[in-house]
Amino acid sequence: MAAPADGLEPLPARPVYLTPENVADMLQVDQRTILRWAAEDASMPTTRIGRVIRFEEAALFRWLARKRGRIR
Repeated sequence: MAAPADGLEPLPARPVYLTPENVADMLQVDQRTILRWAAEDASMPTTRIGRVIRFEEAALFRWLARKRGRIR
């Protein structure tokens, strides 16, 4: 692959982080449900910094895709 004309490498895309409220709105459930899922399911991708919980969007979509296959 050729180097860019200006000699600078492109920066990797920054991850997008969602709040529990964002995820609850997206999935049409209560925010408490999202927080319960995060506490009970270790496979749910969460980032915790102190008491702040965030969900990296791409990892969350992959997690949801895996869960979708389990619905019967």
